[in-house]
Amino acid sequence: MFGTDPREKEESMLWFQLSRSKETLSLLFVFYFLFYL
Repeated sequence: MFGTDPREKEESMLWFQLSRSKETLSLLFVFYFLFYL
């Protein structure tokens, strides 16, 4: 649930950053793999 609680908002932002970093890491890994194939 997206309430007006600032702590809840902070938590969702943290999860967003985590998913973003995971996405970029997988992308980098794919490019690295393709480069050395």
